[in-house]
Amino acid sequence: LEDMRVLDLGCGTGMLSVGAALLGAEVVGVDGDSSALKTAAENAAAQNLDITFRHEVIRAETAEADTYDTVIMNPPFGAQNEHADRPFIEAALLSAPVVWGIFNKGSIPFIRAYTKDTAEITDKVSAKLSIPRQFVFHTKDIVEIPVEIVRLERHG
Repeated sequence: LEDMRVLDLGCGTGMLSVGAALLGAEVVGVDGDSSALKTAAENAAAQNLDITFRHEVIRAETAEADTYDTVIMNPPFGAQNEHADRPFIEAALLSAPVVWGIFNKGSIPFIRAYTKDTAEITDKVSAKLSIPRQFVFHTKDIVEIPVEIVRLERHG
């Protein structure tokens, strides 16, 4: 990621943003939650990193076409809130030719079908994501969620 322009869509508290910046990327993190963005800025400052954080709703209509080298994202899982991941996928593929996303396990057939006209899955890795309790619907202190990390490359 060194010297790349990276967009972190749905950056939350900035963990992916901070990681990308530590690897030498110029990072912009975007999220609709101002409280999470405040924490993201604090996390970046704690590492002496210069990361731009913006408060906005993720939508394809507001995507900055071809502004970034790659997008990283951990979008809301469509399983929790139906179709919540779609605006992220659309905005990501407009913003950069390469997208890395963390999706709920079992999402690959959906992602492949949803992006068939615009991108292809070039890599995928199964993993577990540890999520601490942060939302009202969370009932445990920490939950390990099976996920698929997917690399999408835009056609053309």
